[in-house]
Amino acid sequence: MLEGMQPPSKTKLCRVLQLRDEMEDADKVILDAALKDYRWSAGSLSQALRSRGFTIAAETLRGHMNGSCLCSKI
Repeated sequence: MLEGMQPPSKTKLCRVLQLRDEMEDADKVILDAALKDYRWSAGSLSQALRSRGFTIAAETLRGHMNGSCLCSKI
């Protein structure tokens, strides 16, 4: 009955990883460190990114930082 069942061909990335893919390598390293740094709140990181031309909501960052975003299910 389940023969031939396949997983979806495209895996959706969370907005944080989509944003990360748009960055240069040096910026990716900085973002990765900021996401792991407890001194950054999601709101302050969102504001810092926005001031540098990267728009992302604090709630989106919070989900990624807490491990409850789409990429945590990959």
